[in-house]
Amino acid sequence: MDIPGIFKKSVILVKNNLTIIIPTLVISMLMSVMTFLLIGGGAATVAVIEEGNMDVPSTMTTGLLSLAFLLAVISMVLGTISQGIIISMAEEAVDTGKSSIKRGLTAALAKTGQLLIAALLLSVMVTLGIMLFYLPGLIVAFLLMFTFFGIIVGNLSAIESMKNSFLIVKNNLNNTLILFVSIVVTGILFLMVASVFTFIPVLGQIIGAALMGLFWGYISIVMVMVYKELANQNF
Repeated sequence: MDIPGIFKKSVILVKNNLTIIIPTLVISMLMSVMTFLLIGGGAATVAVIEEGNMDVPSTMTTGLLSLAFLLAVISMVLGTISQGIIISMAEEAVDTGKSSIKRGLTAALAKTGQLLIAALLLSVMVTLGIMLFYLPGLIVAFLLMFTFFGIIVGNLSAIESMKNSFLIVKNNLNNTLILFVSIVVTGILFLMVASVFTFIPVLGQIIGAALMGLFWGYISIVMVMVYKELANQNF
């Protein structure tokens, strides 16, 4: 498998389909606004109370923690749907050269249940792995990295897709390891560039979200191409 060639071809596809960054950008902005509206005011009130050397009411603390948990759940749900949209758009870009947000949204919503099941299972497994000295979590992420692609591209259930991902990685260890390392390195580079803009109020956050949207779109196109090739070879 020509991994470098796939990465190069994906650059051309993502340049011709820049709308693929929109889902990540929209979700990022939406979560920022929701966090500000739901948490910002309460956090400011707590700060003022603490400055006055007064005790923060337990009900206020509980309320803020509940809101934080709610935001985390909303973020996971919207992030998962966003990932489904991006993968669907990536598949269309690979197949036809052009992608559509409308088609991506339709495909993601149709498989939201399976995507959320997969997201929940992966989150638990990777988190537990990271708690066990990090490496097990990294291994789980590696073995199951095609899970969402199996759901969207392969039309599999969450459990079937996890098994499918494991088999693809196990049967193509060298190629998938090169792919995984390449994705990690690419992600680090994108994060480094995005961090340059973090000190710019508002605009910096928008630029950072756009860069991460570009990263996810680019990597999704790469992984769709790899998944299609390896799935056809192994099943």
